[in-house]
Amino acid sequence: MSVDTQLDNRAQFSEVKQAFALQCRVIMALLIRETKSRYGEYKLGFLWVLLEPSLFIAGFAAIRVLLGVVPPHGMSSELFVLTGFAPLLLLRSTMQQITNALRINKQLLSFPQVTTFDLVFARALLEFCTMVVVFVLLLVILIALGNEVDIPDPLALLYVYVLVFLGGVGLGTFLGAISLFAPSVHKLTGVFIDRPLLFASGVFFTADQIPEGGREILLYNPLLHLIEWFRSAFFKSFESQYYDPMYATTFSLVLLTLGLLAHKAMHKKVQDV
Repeated sequence: MSVDTQLDNRAQFSEVKQAFALQCRVIMALLIRETKSRYGEYKLGFLWVLLEPSLFIAGFAAIRVLLGVVPPHGMSSELFVLTGFAPLLLLRSTMQQITNALRINKQLLSFPQVTTFDLVFARALLEFCTMVVVFVLLLVILIALGNEVDIPDPLALLYVYVLVFLGGVGLGTFLGAISLFAPSVHKLTGVFIDRPLLFASGVFFTADQIPEGGREILLYNPLLHLIEWFRSAFFKSFESQYYDPMYATTFSLVLLTLGLLAHKAMHKKVQDV
């Protein structure tokens, strides 16, 4: 290799290194800004992010106890609701935050270093970290209240959690692209996505509790597969026979791909909105 070639390679590597360092600084600045604007604006701040799922879990666990509904396979009511609601909360929160990322932060694109991808990535990263902290804190609280936890497959648990997150990123990015042409789209997600998923994804039941005819229909819902898989990795006493890892993984990756394609397609449009 000639001296000139070596110098060219070093120059190219230096440029890539500088570009990567700049990208990291931009993402970090956006993360700090998002954190301050989301959790520093209200007195409750991050506490509300923890309080909302806590009230949900406590409320529905109490209702199940009062109605005499016993969770299957020896699960506690609190952990049963937590392992159903945590993936749904991650999907919903990620989708909502990313759907609004460009609409709310469009003014930041006036800075040449900031791209639409940076805005989406920063929000997605903050949401994932937030939801992981919330899940761990809720788990610690439930353990402190006397619930026994012995996770047989933590790697599978993390894998499923990441799949849910990627699905939320894909769905949020896709809806965010559509919202540039139809601004009211984000208002319809609660009616057509949030509520149906809450009652059809296994938050309050396991697949083996549903009659066969209804189960076959509900198993078209990939989030039901993910929650069944999540609980199977969380509880030693539970191993679902109804989730399909390939179906759940493929659906999450397809959603992510569609979201990224939609994001690329609307890249120029966002400058004019």
